[in-house]
Amino acid sequence: TDLIQEVNSLTEQEMAREDFETHFSLGIAYREMGLTEEAIREFQGAIKALNPAKSPHEAVQCCGMLSTCFLDKGMARSALRWCQTGLSLPDISAHEAMALQYDMGVAHALAGEQEQALECFQKIFVADPTYRDVAQRIDGLKADHVQHAPPDLT
Repeated sequence: TDLIQEVNSLTEQEMAREDFETHFSLGIAYREMGLTEEAIREFQGAIKALNPAKSPHEAVQCCGMLSTCFLDKGMARSALRWCQTGLSLPDISAHEAMALQYDMGVAHALAGEQEQALECFQKIFVADPTYRDVAQRIDGLKADHVQHAPPDLT
């Protein structure tokens, strides 16, 4: 019976992996077609098919795609939640963490939270000053901050 249980559990894992891959691939296809709502539904289905503890890399990928989709829709809070979920997963690579940190910065900026956005982008800049357009984003946020700063009354 141990052998039968082992075969059954293996099959369940394989089925979960297949389910994940189907949802994830559909999510990518929908996003490329500009069908963001459908993409979100598929990426959520993909992450539900996983055991994040056993598949942290795939879970992080889902979190990243979900944050990107919610950013596409202008939904900063939802994007932030998925970034935080991804960053809380074990064994996340430096590159994956940077991508989620970047999305967090974009989401904070979208939500009008310049200080938090700047903080996210500066963390990335310290690790890799050439990452995406992080230097320009920092400059833009700093310039924006100076424009909106209260006048110096000294």
